[in-house]
Amino acid sequence: TKIKEDDIFAWFYLGVCNTQKKDYQKAVDIYENKVLMLDPENIDAMTNLAYVYREMGNNKKALEWLTKAEKLQKEQ
Repeated sequence: TKIKEDDIFAWFYLGVCNTQKKDYQKAVDIYENKVLMLDPENIDAMTNLAYVYREMGNNKKALEWLTKAEKLQKEQ
């Protein structure tokens, strides 16, 4: 089965699946290059990215994504 390019929900959950499989680089690619391209203000994708980057040992990127998510949350 092929995912439609604009199916944000399918892409999001594919990112979740890859996170659960600990395929973190693939999850990052999906969240950054699919989900956030379709919905640049997707707070769930941003917090998931923060988790993934932390698991990869990149605390700087994790904090960047958490900060972006927090800013958007305050604006809503």
